[in-house]
Amino acid sequence: MFILYWRTTPPQRDWVIEPDFDFATAQYTGPGGAYVEQFRDTIKVSEMFLWLCGRHKSFQNLGGQSWPLPADRNDLPYGFPAGLPQPQSVEL
Repeated sequence: MFILYWRTTPPQRDWVIEPDFDFATAQYTGPGGAYVEQFRDTIKVSEMFLWLCGRHKSFQNLGGQSWPLPADRNDLPYGFPAGLPQPQSVEL
């Protein structure tokens, strides 16, 4: 059976919101990582997550090792979208 589905209304964030959720350090690696090119799943999952949050206009991927690729960082990730909430540990 094939089901065709598309959203007819804009997404709305209607799930439990964790007050300390950090967009900068969240792991966006998805279950489909084995089926796409290296790290492409991270980019696709982060874009879909921001779309579901109603923040898709903030999404950007500068390529290379920029956000949202997983990496150990000491500060705000390179390429972190300006429209997203800043982590409390980073002062700009």
